[in-house]
Amino acid sequence: MDKKTRNILVLPIEIKIREFFPKLYLAYHVATRSNFDVYIGGQRFLTKKYKPNSCLWFDKFTYTASRKKAKSHLYNDVVMQDEEGPISYHNQGTIHSRYTYDQKKYVKHFIFSGQSDLKRIKYLNLKRKKIFGLLKLDLLKKEKTVFDIEVNNIKKKYKNFLFIPGHSSGYRSIAQANYLYKEQKKFSKVIKNEENIKLNYLKLINLVIKIAKQNPKLIIIFRKHPNETKENLKKLFKNKPKNIKLIYKYTATPWILACDHYLHSGCQTSLEAIAIKKKIITYMPFKLYPDINFKLTKPFFTDEEKCLNFFKELKKNKKKFLILKQTKMIAENLNSNKYYVNNFINFLKKEYPYQMKSELQKKDDIHQNFLIKNFMKLGSIIKSFLVKNDIYLNFIPKSYYIPKEVKEQKFKSISAREIKNYLNYMIKLDTKKPNLSIRKTSESAYLIMSKKKYEA
Repeated sequence: MDKKTRNILVLPIEIKIREFFPKLYLAYHVATRSNFDVYIGGQRFLTKKYKPNSCLWFDKFTYTASRKKAKSHLYNDVVMQDEEGPISYHNQGTIHSRYTYDQKKYVKHFIFSGQSDLKRIKYLNLKRKKIFGLLKLDLLKKEKTVFDIEVNNIKKKYKNFLFIPGHSSGYRSIAQANYLYKEQKKFSKVIKNEENIKLNYLKLINLVIKIAKQNPKLIIIFRKHPNETKENLKKLFKNKPKNIKLIYKYTATPWILACDHYLHSGCQTSLEAIAIKKKIITYMPFKLYPDINFKLTKPFFTDEEKCLNFFKELKKNKKKFLILKQTKMIAENLNSNKYYVNNFINFLKKEYPYQMKSELQKKDDIHQNFLIKNFMKLGSIIKSFLVKNDIYLNFIPKSYYIPKEVKEQKFKSISAREIKNYLNYMIKLDTKKPNLSIRKTSESAYLIMSKKKYEA
């Protein structure tokens, strides 16, 4: 790559519909406000043609066993934050599987969302830990956002509606959860949580159908989880009332911004609803460990009949919604004067004021080999068969048990037009009007640079 390229931040995207806007927003601020360029793209594509070297690699959780094989991490500084949100939502077994003692060998900087996270991670005795908040919450802090067009389109079509996020995926069976988590100390609670999440999901859908029948004039938008299949959703909502709309358009954020009420049974997008002070109803008939974060908004129901009665008298219950101040412990940037991007930029300036000599080294393209291509295709077919039939073999790495179909559903591609359109929109909102350069390095992988850095 161009030798003029200075420090590089690597930003992998695993689930496009959830991560694209926040990661691109962070990329914009890093490229325009620091001495870093940004290498952004699909998680599976960033290392297909190039090998980042001496870069800062922004990672989500990765099991330590997988990290040992990820050589790209060994040649870079790794900064890590759980992509799914604050770890204070996770049970201790899940946290122990994602944050291990060995992991400290591979991760240089640990980022957390809020003070509540630190209480759950004490066992690691981390020295280099930082609290930045949750990146996507920054997108909701300004009057004009990248979601404005989508919000206007939604309001124009649906006007007033109840929004429900589908927040349980259908791709992991209980048998698979048993296999993945069997080595964890808190194994029984992890499995119980997996079971209760599924039970809450099914009970939520039953409740939604009853609400729709009870309130035929109420428009109900149900947005599926990124991992949920359309086929499974159709089965669950078989013979649904007409006022229930099943959608998967846009991210959850513009729907939350546009809705009148938000109903969930344990979804972390409720943090976005908290950030913009939406009317939140929680329905959780089966206990999750922990559930403290979800109990910080009212009303909170465990009984279906009481929840139905609440919806029956929705207009009279306007004053029964409450968001407690303790929610600010979950994510620092729920405070109006705190911004994730500011914390991240200050971190870069403090930790990396020098040139790291970052580079993207071109790799030998082994995928051009016909035999290797066909071998990989065969492996993908075998993988799908094993997962579909709940067959788990100890000699096969756990990371292998994610079928290709699920990976492609999470992320298929990013076009140069998408990157440019949204960066141009951010430039339009920025009074400084920075000048950015975007270079496509390979399929769904781009290098974003500030031209100012090279004018001299």
